Amino acid sequence: MRKSNSIRSAVLVMATLLVSACASGPSTSIVRAERLADIPDAPYRNVLVVGVANDQDNARRFENALAENLIKGGTIATAGSAAGMGADITAAAVRSAARQVQANAVIVTSVKQADVEAVVNKGQTDVRAERKDGNLANFFRYDYKEITAPVEVVTEYDVLLETKVYDAASGEIVYVIESRTIKAETPFEVVMGESKAIADKLQRDSIVK
Repeated sequence: MRKSNSIRSAVLVMATLLVSACASGPSTSIVRAERLADIPDAPYRNVLVVGVANDQDNARRFENALAENLIKGGTIATAGSAAGMGADITAAAVRSAARQVQANAVIVTSVKQADVEAVVNKGQTDVRAERKDGNLANFFRYDYKEITAPVEVVTEYDVLLETKVYDAASGEIVYVIESRTIKAETPFEVVMGESKAIADKLQRDSIVK
């Protein structure tokens, strides 16, 4: 009975550690979504996607990722870079690109707040089972040792994005989303989580097709 309890305890410890590791990954949520005006043309079927950020590479990656997620849902979506837009994002450049792709709406996402923190993990405790000896009579007798991993420094991103939907005909802002990603270790995780969450919300609220 004592042996059974020892094994059960070790299994529970390992399961708890696994659940904790999974729960500590990146998380994206919609913190605000508001319709600001009547949208007679909703759901929009053809949209231009524009990303605004200090890091132009990440802005372009976001444009492409959001456009791809919208396309999966049935919307015609074009990233600003694919429509010929450069690093200089101006109202005139956006209007020109929207006319070029015949978009009836423009989706502009910008970084509202971004915090980066270096988190020191002091070492994750693991449990390792070791058989006491090689005797067949002792085959099910194990000692359990706690193993602590080395100290690890992990970068965590906490990013708040604001997404505005403009009606191409009137130029009016008709809808806004604020979305937040926490505990992301790389900008790529932010891009992937945010682009999917924003696309899903736009489609659930029938802003786009």
